[in-house]
Amino acid sequence: MTDATDAEPKRYLLDPTGRPYYIALRKDIKALAEPEATIVGRALGAEQYFDRIATASRVRYLVFNLTQISCAGAITVVSTLNGIFNGGMYADMWPIVTAVLGATIVILRGFDSILPSRDTWLRTRATQQQLLSERIAYASKTGIYATSSNELDNYRTRVEAILGGELRDWVASAKPNSSSTRPEHGVQP
Repeated sequence: MTDATDAEPKRYLLDPTGRPYYIALRKDIKALAEPEATIVGRALGAEQYFDRIATASRVRYLVFNLTQISCAGAITVVSTLNGIFNGGMYADMWPIVTAVLGATIVILRGFDSILPSRDTWLRTRATQQQLLSERIAYASKTGIYATSSNELDNYRTRVEAILGGELRDWVASAKPNSSSTRPEHGVQP
């Protein structure tokens, strides 16, 4: 029989020596040495969080915009049908349908301005990719980790710089008259 924890989804990860293996996310991190488990677990948890947020924001962005485009196209069709079938049994229906479609566009546009899905999607996906690149470089001992004498401290510092930069970006974007561009987090390749 298989254990219930064996049914957990597994993701590809490189171990600290660079050899590939499969790691059950929460279970096998505990097998690492204590300081490394804490740091790798924090980075991996942040990476998963940003992945979930980016995916949800992308879906919301696509749904909002596709619905708005569909409603705008439907308004044109309804207006044409109103001109063709002017009068008759459904004469009072066309203006109502047009108003509902127009209101739907306005409501979705308002949601999109309150919940900036596109900016959130792009920002969180970029952060998730930075964390992923850092994890792969650390695990495979490439880049800065190839010549470093203390890889774990460098990894922790760089992950915290990425996460701290993300926090600064969110605070800056929440201020009035802030630009939606993403400044670099100060992590050099």
